[in-house]
Amino acid sequence: TNNCTKNTFKVEQLQEGGIYYFRVLASNEYGIGLPAETADPVKVSEPPLPPGRVNLVDVTRNTATITWEKPESDGGSKITGYIVEMQTKGSEKWRTCTQVKTLETTISGLTMGEEYSFRVIAVNEKG
Repeated sequence: TNNCTKNTFKVEQLQEGGIYYFRVLASNEYGIGLPAETADPVKVSEPPLPPGRVNLVDVTRNTATITWEKPESDGGSKITGYIVEMQTKGSEKWRTCTQVKTLETTISGLTMGEEYSFRVIAVNEKG
């Protein structure tokens, strides 16, 4: 029979950025079974905080150059890049205009006279 009442366990107070292996052993009235182990290490991390202030540094007829600051926390995992999104004034939809690995980019293909908003999302292995 299957008398397992709980098959999850939350491990707390792990070190952010730490790498861990886990194993689970079952026990019953006959003793303790062999462990099941994680095949690969698990890195403790979460998505990074948002990048710092976004600055508009240059505008031409059809481009805008923006810079931003690194997030205060990388979530315990190296930031692998940034997604830059833009929104045309009056629209509710944000669309990805580029993905970069640096703290600045130039967005091209803009329409003269149109107003845009930009936002930046930091990305690491968790999102």
